[in-house]
Amino acid sequence: MQWKEQEGHFSFDIRPTLTGKYRLTEANGNAVEAEFRDGRWSVDTAGFVGWSGRVWVTGKDQILVAKRKCSSFRAHKDKSYRPAARNAVKLARHYANEKGKKVRAVVYYLIAHRIDPAALQSFDLEWQATNAPRLHSYRPGIDARVDKFFAKRGAPVRPQASV
Repeated sequence: MQWKEQEGHFSFDIRPTLTGKYRLTEANGNAVEAEFRDGRWSVDTAGFVGWSGRVWVTGKDQILVAKRKCSSFRAHKDKSYRPAARNAVKLARHYANEKGKKVRAVVYYLIAHRIDPAALQSFDLEWQATNAPRLHSYRPGIDARVDKFFAKRGAPVRPQASV
C-alpha cells in the first residue's frame, strides 16, 4: 500500500483512513498537530477548517489489489477472513469518500461486517448508520450484490437481509 503526504486539507466530513498524527488547519492558515485514533480526534475540531496528513494513494492499481484481496475470501478457509475483511473496509472507506459511490461503500461495509464485524471501527458503523437509510431504494440491489459475493465463495445464503 502506498501513502503520500497530502497537499491542502480535507474537511472533517471525510475521515482519515489511518490512525496517526495529522495537521489540523485553522482559518488563518496556522496548523496544529493532533492525533486521530478510533474514529476520534485528540482535540476539539470546532475552530479548525480541515485536516491534512498521510492519505492512501488510491490509484486504479491499488483499488484492484484491494478488490483481489477482498475476493480471496473463502467460507471454508479461516485464514482468508482477516485480509478480506480488512480490504473490504479499505474499499468501503475509499468509496465513501468518492462522489456518487455511496452504494458501493455500503456493499463493501456489509461484506466486511458479515466476514468480521470486529473489522469495523465506530466511525465506520456511524457512517453506515447515517448513509445507508438514504439509500433505502437501492437496498434490494445492495443485498443481492452482497449475497452474490458470498454465494460465489461458498458461504450459506442468509434467510434475511444484511445489517
